[in-house]
Amino acid sequence: MLDAHLEGILRKRLQGKLPGAHAQDKMRAHIIHEKANRKPFELPPQEGAVMILLYPDEHASDWKFPLIQRPPYDGIHGGQISFPGGKKDHTDRDLLQTALRETHEEIGISDSNISIIGRLSRLQVEASNHVILPVIGFMSQKPIFTPHPYEVAEIIEIPLANLFEKNVIKEKELLTRGVTLRAPYYDVDDRFIWGATAMILNELVTLIRP
Repeated sequence: MLDAHLEGILRKRLQGKLPGAHAQDKMRAHIIHEKANRKPFELPPQEGAVMILLYPDEHASDWKFPLIQRPPYDGIHGGQISFPGGKKDHTDRDLLQTALRETHEEIGISDSNISIIGRLSRLQVEASNHVILPVIGFMSQKPIFTPHPYEVAEIIEIPLANLFEKNVIKEKELLTRGVTLRAPYYDVDDRFIWGATAMILNELVTLIRP
């Protein structure tokens, strides 16, 4: 079981040096083979943000956070599991607002119910040409989710303690869009959590772990 004072622990550690790329890269997928070399992106990376929303479970004995299952579509992230979030809109004053807006749009949680305590390291997602800022928020009680009918196929509630279990990190080969990858992933309740989501989670785990 994680410490009941998790919020205070995270607030303190977020003020220090973050694990950053060292923790992220442990979960980075590596190309084994690709049928054709991908052309470099002509435009600079787009900015985006995701929300790590921590809240107590029903019995207030553990912390959970939501991930979303994307519906299948012809896109780089179609069908994947991810945090609530997305690219920065021209109306967003900053990336914090992006994370809050996307969280409200995708899972129905108002920003007035979320206490922001800090941010993890930015992460460059080369496959989609984005730079992502993970924002950490807390809620004092379990939220009532309202998933977006088109952007969210399922909301998955993950117990934070499960990320610290033995053998939760695994690896397998994966073929996606003509590219064969060796992909580390988190196996939580038989969910395949990989890519940028796994990289962000590993920085969070590294930050919390004593």
